[in-house]
Amino acid sequence: MTGVQTCALPIVVDPQGNSRSLAAVFIGVMVISFAATSLDTAVRIQRYIIGEIGEAIKVKTLAENRYLQSAIAVLFSLALVLSDGTGAGGLKLWPLFGSTNQLLSSLTLLVISLWLYQQGRQYWYTLIPMLFITVITFIATYFNMLMYLNGDNYLLVAIALVVGVAQLWIIFEGIKTFREKRIQIKD
Repeated sequence: MTGVQTCALPIVVDPQGNSRSLAAVFIGVMVISFAATSLDTAVRIQRYIIGEIGEAIKVKTLAENRYLQSAIAVLFSLALVLSDGTGAGGLKLWPLFGSTNQLLSSLTLLVISLWLYQQGRQYWYTLIPMLFITVITFIATYFNMLMYLNGDNYLLVAIALVVGVAQLWIIFEGIKTFREKRIQIKD
């Protein structure tokens, strides 16, 4: 019983011996649960992406070893968090949030356009906004990269380049898929 008291007592009683409100305990549990779930989700998504990259570049160990994928995801995240010495290194990426968010929206519109095209339905009303968002975001990212270079912020330049190359890769895959489906429809 002492183990349970040692662990549970600090949750319901503060160091001065005063009872904590149930609401404060509940909120604390919810905040911790949210953080743990977010961390798990982030690592899991990174692991899937690393596996996909491994498949694309035909590195079997990287494509199939989930422990290696997880280790890479956690180590890169840890390096980023600790990169500024205060534990807030992840905030270095904040300036890229807007452009990556817009690129994600353009990818979503590309996937929807491809699906509509494959279904034989009108797809222009999603493809045209996708092209617009992509072009505007690339232009904005280019000017931001110039600003990052002038500020000697090479981390943001490198990540912006990787994101840009990945975006171009996916767009070219989309174009390839449009062409393949067009040939299949003609045959």
